[in-house]
Amino acid sequence: MKTVKNTSSLTNFTLVNDTIQLKMNFDTEIYVKDDVKLRLVKNIIERMDLSELKKVYSSLGRKPTVNPVTMLQIIIFCYSEGIFSSRNIEKSCKYDLRIKYLLDGENPPDHSTINRFRQKIVELAPNLLNQMIQILIEENQIDLSSIYIDGTKIEAYANRYSFVWRGSIEKWQEKLKVKIIKHFNLNRELTPSQVLAVVRIAFNQISTECTENKINFVHGQGKRKHQLQRDYEKLKDWKNKLESYQKHIEIMGEHRNSYSKTDHDATFMRMKEDHMKN
Repeated sequence: MKTVKNTSSLTNFTLVNDTIQLKMNFDTEIYVKDDVKLRLVKNIIERMDLSELKKVYSSLGRKPTVNPVTMLQIIIFCYSEGIFSSRNIEKSCKYDLRIKYLLDGENPPDHSTINRFRQKIVELAPNLLNQMIQILIEENQIDLSSIYIDGTKIEAYANRYSFVWRGSIEKWQEKLKVKIIKHFNLNRELTPSQVLAVVRIAFNQISTECTENKINFVHGQGKRKHQLQRDYEKLKDWKNKLESYQKHIEIMGEHRNSYSKTDHDATFMRMKEDHMKN
């Protein structure tokens, strides 16, 4: 803003130099119309019974930043894209046109809002997941011939990861042996086979004690384990690991440093391009 002298009228006046920002709303659907996954997620959520989700948010008080139905669409879509961090989801809400399409003009949520939403729907998650799977089955989007128990990603060539190296086995065997010797105050010169024998005896003894004392084994969060159960589980873990290490070494024999889990006669070679960086 500046003051200008008007010579014609011999008066001073203030010239207001205002700049008006022109806002243009554009239809994000133009850019996402070919995204099959986005439309699938949106259609699935629209078909689900979300009455319980809406009850979580009271009609009284402050209105949520983003409609809970829209928030669910965002969460499901981001998960399908491998985006799980609340901050990364927040970033996607700001810059990803596909999520802006889901927001439909609403302000993007921040990471705190996203985390609060996830905490609120923890108890509803099983029901929501069941509904989503049922709709996917009806739409022939799920192949029931294969079942996956977790989200682990494994390359199609599974044999690539089936090798066992002597160096790794002996290293972990030695570490566990030292730990057990220290626990039982044993002679450091004992061999792994001798240490395994000691662990087996101790495991049998603790198993008998658990049976005689009728120890009720408990599992899960919030459950307090009896000390005998803790000892039993620890010794069982040690015994299983030592037996596994011993079996690996027996399969390799004296003259090999590796073998394949799928073909015990095969020995692995170190390749120039090693995916596992051995």
